[in-house]
Order: sequence, then structure tokens, then C-alpha cells
Amino acid sequence: MSRSLRPTVLIPAIAGFLLGITADILADYLAASGRPVLIGLVVATALLLFLALIYRERRRTTGRFGSPVVIRTLVDRYNQSRHGLIAVVSLYNPDRQSPAFALTSTERLTAARELDYQTLRLEESNLMVLITAVETHAPRLTHCWLIATQADDPATSSLTYVPVLEEYLRKVKGLNCAFHSGEQYTLVIEKDDALIAERARSLVDRIFQEATQPSIGLAENEMIADITGGFRSIPLGMVMACLDKQRMVQFMGTHYDEHARPTGGLIPILFEYRAEIAE
Repeated sequence: MSRSLRPTVLIPAIAGFLLGITADILADYLAASGRPVLIGLVVATALLLFLALIYRERRRTTGRFGSPVVIRTLVDRYNQSRHGLIAVVSLYNPDRQSPAFALTSTERLTAARELDYQTLRLEESNLMVLITAVETHAPRLTHCWLIATQADDPATSSLTYVPVLEEYLRKVKGLNCAFHSGEQYTLVIEKDDALIAERARSLVDRIFQEATQPSIGLAENEMIADITGGFRSIPLGMVMACLDKQRMVQFMGTHYDEHARPTGGLIPILFEYRAEIAE
């Protein structure tokens, strides 16, 4: 059966056609002899509208990702990079092989407050993934939103490391985009993952709305939300906020060897969500 002859399409169309006829008959003030015809049309229209509602309830909306876009080369960066990026700053954690691993908690906090990215060795930490994600869009990037987490202790708040990260991206990576960060883009760490997921979804949705305002002027399809960083349910909330064909997500992937161990460099992968309606 062709798409145009499906019940979900055909029944509402017939109902609308009959409703139009009914309206014309009412407009012509049918004589008393025509009332049975009018009643029949009204009944048929009501019945088909009822059936249309039933079929509508039976429709199921499913989603799938479109063909992923993989950014591998410098040419890909220029062609696929976006003007706006939303990303989550994970809590700074240096690699075991890095000299920064020996820093005490107090020394880490001091270096962060003094914007001393050289001591923190950011590219030798878990923030390397985020740095690569941002750098991928450097050719076009004009606005970057950095979502952070906040706890009672600054040592366990990724918000503490956002200023030094921005300083590193400007001074070392040469980014001159506008950074949007601070408490208004911060998720307070909760004990309930359900709250975190919903607040992450709400925050990302608000950022998209903010970006499309005249003061910034970005279209939603000119932005990308990176879902690689963050803990627990933050990426889930970000994905939920991007279930729209105009909103794309990015994941920093890699290759794996025969033992399922990561190997090689990071690969930015862009995903597009598409909704499908099934009978």
C-alpha cells in the first residue's frame, strides 16, 4: 500500500472532505427534506474522525541516527565544523604518567586559580578529550558553551577548572571564540541521577534557545553538542535535549584492536537524529 493510501492518511482526508461538504450544506440552509442527508453526513464525519483518532493512537514514533559524519582530516574540519559547540567539562584528573599526577589537591587548586595550565598538563589528563573536541571546530567556532559540575568542595567541582581550560584553549590552541561558562551553565551534583539527567536536558535546551536569540544569532543546525564528557546521566540528558533533526550530537570515538582495547587517536563523529512514524 502506498503512503497516500495508508489508513492514518486516508481516513483523516475523507473525514476532512466530508466535513467540508457538511459545512457547505449547512451554509445553504437545506430544506427539511434534506435533513436526513445532513444527518448522515454528520454521522459519517464523526465516525471517521473517531477512527482517525484511534489510528493516531496506534502510530508509534521511533528514532534512529542518520549516517554518521566522521571528521578525519583538516578538510573535514573546515567542511563539517560548527559555529557553536556545547560540551561538558569533566572533573580534572591527570594521567598516571603525567608529572601532574603527583600534585596534591591543594596544588591542583592553586594552579587552577592561577590559570597555570603548564603545571596541570591539561593535555596529559582526561580533559584531553574535551580539548580535542573543541579544537575540531576551531575553523568556524564562534561560541562555545562549557557545562560544568559543582559540589560543596571546589576540589570535586569541575567548575574550578573551567577558567584555566579556557585560558589554555585561547593561549595554546589559538581559539578566539566567545566562551559561555560560569554558574549559570553549571549542574549541581545531586544524589539522584534522574534529577541530573533532567537538569542537563533542560540546560542544553536553554542553551540552544539562547544561541538562536538575535544577540548571538546562530541557527540550531549550526551548533553541535558533544556528549563525550560528563559523568553518569549528563550525556543522557544532552541526548534527550537533541532529539530534533536540527540538533546534532558529537561523540569522540576511536579505533579498537582485536582485544577490544582503544588504539589510535580520537575521532570526532557527528550524529543526526531522525524520527520515524511506524504503524
